[in-house]
Amino acid sequence: MSYINDRVINLAAAATNAGKSICLLEDNCPNVSFVISYGAIVGVIKVWISNDLRARANHPDYASAVWYDATSEYTLFTDPAGVAGTIYIGLSDVGVGFIRLAYTHTSGTGVLYAWISAHD
Repeated sequence: MSYINDRVINLAAAATNAGKSICLLEDNCPNVSFVISYGAIVGVIKVWISNDLRARANHPDYASAVWYDATSEYTLFTDPAGVAGTIYIGLSDVGVGFIRLAYTHTSGTGVLYAWISAHD
């Protein structure tokens, strides 16, 4: 059984952040979930996917990787709107090599933490 469990975003000051890329391809983990916990912030959370091998977090040309915004295809949730909360995003049969979350901060203060769990 393949399994991934990792923190992908750790923002103590709620700045804009693109979380680290998680490789689903090598670990054959098509079932993915994210848990996002946040403070009194306002911003936008996006789910990005890629099959570009440069999307591997330690690839020397990572910045050039091509990512696709799949937020509307995979998820239905409300972005942080100034009140602390938690979001759960569950995805099954994700047929891509890499996945990541990104958060764009608009206003407010607080923290944002995101964890990924994936399995076959």
